[in-house]
Amino acid sequence: MICCHDSRRWEAIQRCLAAVTAQRREGDEVIVVVDRNPDLYARLKSASGGVRVVLGGDTGGLSAARNTGLQNAASTIVAFVDDDAVPAGGWLDAIAKSFADPQVMMVGGEIFPQWPGGSRPTWLPLPFDWVVGCDYQGMPPVGAPVRNPIGANMAVRRDLAIAAGGFHTGLGRAGENAAGAEETDLAIRMRQIWPAKEIMRIGGASVRHSISPLRCSRRYFIRRCIAEGRSKAMLGHRGGYRDSLSAERRYLRSALPRAVAADVVGLRRGDLNGLQRAIATIIGTGAAGLGWLTGLVSRPRGTDGAWGIGAEPTCVVDVDGSSGVPVRPIPELGHRAVDAVHLRVRLDGRQIASIRVPIGPAIPASTQIRTAVDGAVAGVGRRAYPTWPAVDQTVTAALCTLGRSPRLAATVQAILAEQTLVPAEVVVIDNDPRSGATRAALTAVADNPRLRIVEEPRRGLSCARNTALAAARGDIVVFTDDDAEPEPDWLERLAAVFAADTDGDVTCVTGAVIPAELGRAIFRWFERAARFDRGLDPMVWHPGVSRSLDWLRRWEPTAKEGARGLAYPIAGSEFGSGNNMAFRRARIIELGGFDELLGAGTSTRGGEDLDAFRRVNLAGDAIVYQPAAIVRHHHRDNRAALRRQLYGYGTGMSASVCRHLVRGPNEAVGVAQALPGGLRLLFDPRSPKNAAKREGYPLALGVVEIVGYAAGPAHLTLSALRRATRQRAATTRHIGSERELPVSMDVQVAASVAEAGNAGSAVR
Repeated sequence: MICCHDSRRWEAIQRCLAAVTAQRREGDEVIVVVDRNPDLYARLKSASGGVRVVLGGDTGGLSAARNTGLQNAASTIVAFVDDDAVPAGGWLDAIAKSFADPQVMMVGGEIFPQWPGGSRPTWLPLPFDWVVGCDYQGMPPVGAPVRNPIGANMAVRRDLAIAAGGFHTGLGRAGENAAGAEETDLAIRMRQIWPAKEIMRIGGASVRHSISPLRCSRRYFIRRCIAEGRSKAMLGHRGGYRDSLSAERRYLRSALPRAVAADVVGLRRGDLNGLQRAIATIIGTGAAGLGWLTGLVSRPRGTDGAWGIGAEPTCVVDVDGSSGVPVRPIPELGHRAVDAVHLRVRLDGRQIASIRVPIGPAIPASTQIRTAVDGAVAGVGRRAYPTWPAVDQTVTAALCTLGRSPRLAATVQAILAEQTLVPAEVVVIDNDPRSGATRAALTAVADNPRLRIVEEPRRGLSCARNTALAAARGDIVVFTDDDAEPEPDWLERLAAVFAADTDGDVTCVTGAVIPAELGRAIFRWFERAARFDRGLDPMVWHPGVSRSLDWLRRWEPTAKEGARGLAYPIAGSEFGSGNNMAFRRARIIELGGFDELLGAGTSTRGGEDLDAFRRVNLAGDAIVYQPAAIVRHHHRDNRAALRRQLYGYGTGMSASVCRHLVRGPNEAVGVAQALPGGLRLLFDPRSPKNAAKREGYPLALGVVEIVGYAAGPAHLTLSALRRATRQRAATTRHIGSERELPVSMDVQVAASVAEAGNAGSAVR
């Protein structure tokens, strides 16, 4: 594969073609892709017998041209060589031999410079030969794994390159610009998708790269260094700074200091050019750093670091274990600015993989997704899983809302009409009935006989959830939020766990909460700070965990004992989150329901779900995490909202811990024991909570969350004072009546249940 665009390189192109075609074996093909130069295309078509000549992609640029070549190629292996490079004898044979190992997915050969006039610029440092597209001092030796090859001489397995999305057209050269890194981007994506496969630097496949006089100038040197820095900034955003800068960190730590030291030593020995090379090293490093910094800050306004690239939605693909065929059609996303898809692959309903699949223009998105799904299934092997028992309890789906979410109607519709297990009812708690927003949003489904809208004018998520428990008629109550999208089998997966638990140990089941989209940096920041997802394996927490695992593994062979974090179980964050949880209704009411001093809508702003999980666990009941029960969550889409949310997570967590602290001496001892681990979790940069925040995570978000933790006790005190004030006012209004407002959580919920049963508190 030879990509070209410049008619002035005609002689160089002919030399390259002659060297390549001389090595062609039976069955090999040579393709020349011409980028936006019809005259050059016509000239090559008429002069290149036995060589396929095609026009490049509509978008133009080297990446688009290479994608066109991938799409047109019929071979298993595609070798790329620049139009101004001449392969040495044995080049093609060495490349073919390297791919005899099925674990090798990409290789790079040696690239030697052919300097104008035959002499190297005396001022150019050896570690900077990458500026002219050649091997450089400090790169891995021949025979060693590399992060990526240099594009002037590389080869790749065609099917893997296409499945990874091809070359990203937002990177790479276009005309006379000096950008690059498109091959680095592809290599990183391939490594992320197939981590067990290798990218190697090989010997015997060398090319001689012709360097033009323009590229030997200091001006080009600086311009190329700046462009490389900017490309690496873009690359860091796309693939993660750890992967995109791994080779550069080693290069800066070792190769450059050694080169400067050698030049200084040479200067002392009389080599006056050593001073020029040392200065060029410093200037080139600074120029690349400047390009990287300008690349970081030059994103379009309003993108919160998204760099203007496409969305990255999450897609759940179910595969039949016996046939390997997707249960539902794989979505065709087209090229509507979709940069990647985050796949959750389920085999017979069991999660087996979480994969990021880059979407590129070389092949339809559905084909790229299917290739990734096939690879995930092949990795675990097809197997026969037992079928979960039929659900014999009635299920109430509950959703609490202020009516403000634009996704409210879609979420309710998904529960009412799209679930494989039809719920007995869907109870929507209107926590702001005065506004009328909830009823207005649900006008289209208001006539559904299984929908009940229950008004709860007392603000607070815990109040609303307790009202849902009181109004529910089902044995199992399942909660989600109004900004979540449940999968069609969501209710069935949660309820089946209760049906399989013949001993009645399980009081709570939580499910997986995955991001609906990750295309913007702000969504990824949230995932680093407050990841809802608890992984791919089912887990159980129970004092009799061995017995619980025995029955759970009958249905979920990969089930394991639940994770226990540094502050277990006081923090309560191991078990799941409130936007995907289910309870045995009678038992959670017996345990006191949701603490109305906690939760959104109170001063504490959160923590009510963690408090409920903790009380279930400490009561000796089992909690099961079922990752097959999936909802997709829409994260906050602006920094101000994210800051408020993270502050609320901090206040809610510490307030719930303080609430537990004051419940009795045993609880206080538990808090004291968990406190050192909790502090380490918050402040140790190596802790599980902080390890993911090292690169690119805004310091301000971390600070505001810590401030929330510190302010939590004050928020809890304020919440208690406000509740006491409301109770006194309500008691005064009810003097002389037959009942007063309940004063404790368990009494309150029990009274609400009795009232709901006797008076019918649900209002349509």
